[in-house]
Amino acid sequence: SIAASEIASIEDLNKPDVREKLGGKILTSEVGNGQYKLTEKAIELYKLDGYKMVASSESGMLSELDRNLKRDKWSLVNAWSPHWMFSKWSLRYLDDPKKIFGGAEQIHAVARKGFSAPPAPRHRKPAAAPRCAPAG
Repeated sequence: SIAASEIASIEDLNKPDVREKLGGKILTSEVGNGQYKLTEKAIELYKLDGYKMVASSESGMLSELDRNLKRDKWSLVNAWSPHWMFSKWSLRYLDDPKKIFGGAEQIHAVARKGFSAPPAPRHRKPAAAPRCAPAG
C-alpha cells in the first residue's frame, strides 16, 4: 500500500515522483457517470496536468486495480462506498480540500405503516411422477 506520508491529499498527486509512480493514470469506470464528471473537475481544479483518466467498465477497472496490486504497482482509482472493493483491498480516500467530491451523504428510507419484507414463497406439493410401463 501507499503510505499516507507520500499521498494524503489530492494535492499530493502533483508531486512529480507521485505522478511518475502512478503512471499519470486515474482508473475510472463508465465515461459520463457522476464520479467520472467529478474526476474531470478535480483534474481541472487541482491542476493535475499529466494525468489521464483510463475508463472502462466497473469490472474492468477493478480487474486492472487487482493486477496492479498483485504487482505492487501504485494505482489511483475512482472509488465510492459502499462497495465491496473496500473489504477486498486496503483502500483509502485521499483528502479533498476543495470538497469537489463532497462530504458524507445520507439515505433516508420512507415506507408506509405496516410495510414489511415480502412473504416467504409457498411450497407446493410436488406432482406425482408419471408411471411407466416396464419394458419388455
